[in-house]
Amino acid sequence: MHLKLRWFLAERGRSVKVLLFTKMFPRNGNDNFGSYVYDEIKALSDLGVEIKVVSPHLYIPKMFSVLGGKFKSYANAPERYSYGGLDVYSPTCIWIRGIFKDPDLKFKVFKSSVKNKLIDECRKFKPDLIYTLDATMDGRLCVELKDELKVPIIIIEHSMPKFYNDLYGAGNYESIYSKVVNKCDEIIFVSNPQCLAFRKIIGNEVKSKVILNGFRNEIFDESASIMADNTIKLICIGYLEERKGYPVLLKALGEWKQYNKAPFQLTIIGDGFDRNKYEQLCVEYNLTDDVTFAGIVSHAEVYEKLTHSDIFVLPSYGEALGISYLEAMSCGLPVIGTAGEGISDIIIDRENGLLVQKGDTEGIRNAINYLIEDKERAKLIGRKGKDTVKNLTWMNNAIQLKIEIEQCIACKE
Repeated sequence: MHLKLRWFLAERGRSVKVLLFTKMFPRNGNDNFGSYVYDEIKALSDLGVEIKVVSPHLYIPKMFSVLGGKFKSYANAPERYSYGGLDVYSPTCIWIRGIFKDPDLKFKVFKSSVKNKLIDECRKFKPDLIYTLDATMDGRLCVELKDELKVPIIIIEHSMPKFYNDLYGAGNYESIYSKVVNKCDEIIFVSNPQCLAFRKIIGNEVKSKVILNGFRNEIFDESASIMADNTIKLICIGYLEERKGYPVLLKALGEWKQYNKAPFQLTIIGDGFDRNKYEQLCVEYNLTDDVTFAGIVSHAEVYEKLTHSDIFVLPSYGEALGISYLEAMSCGLPVIGTAGEGISDIIIDRENGLLVQKGDTEGIRNAINYLIEDKERAKLIGRKGKDTVKNLTWMNNAIQLKIEIEQCIACKE
């Protein structure tokens, strides 16, 4: 630990205090929402960092709880709760979603609804540092309050520019993003391709660090039984949206079915607004009997389905890293990802996984064929992938993050 920080903490007789500010945090009954944020911050807590979570939730009047689903969940959401050993303050907030692209309008509405609540909680908790996500919303608010709160700010980025292009429109967010990030004390990226993509927006002056994501590292003693029968069992995991590459994957499998007689089954884990669109694509490509939409399942079920699959394929783009790739690799599955995206930090093509070009349906078909034409080669790639990710735990991630936090605090004292 930095000597200056050690003196600072000894004078106060306590550990480092970090306030996490993000809308992306799970709650009881919605364990998948922001689960990776919880995993990282819980590991940080296990290292002795005192954590306070402030996670605003969307304001929905209680009268709308009769509509059920998310309306009921948000309308009845508690203001304070405990999740996995962490205390969470969850004030209501307002943020505009959907067709409105103006980032300033979205932010002003969000800021007006939650600013004073964040200030009050900071004054009660007295953090040494604020850790936050999303430089256009959560991180932007923290940076605007930096002088008033008098604490350093670290922003972690889990997305790619593609995400913000879709959210705000290309050209509408870049200057805001750059200004916010250049006013924070450090930004953490989760892969080198992601860092390079954002450097084109933020420049090279801001302090940054690449810390690879971890995952719930449940390494199995035995690898999945790859290609134990004649039907190729494919699997992918991710929110049902275009940037995950589902239209490309379904088209590739439609072409596969047309030109290749090898039978297959694809299981898609996840849900989203585009589900109906992709179900219609299955009809168009004659895949209704070959594709199963499993929806959202528990983490235990994810691993159960992975261990009964042959190949993990997710040709996503605009992907900062992709934790589902790591989970699949930990099960010994050969993985097919997209070249140039975050996962290319992990995968060496045809060594511990396969990489295809963005939007390349023929490349996807060739990658699948490369694996099924030599089962022993596929198993070897799966074993190498499993070995690659064995140390990508959330604890190892948190150890690196804790060093950055301590150095950041020490520099401000």
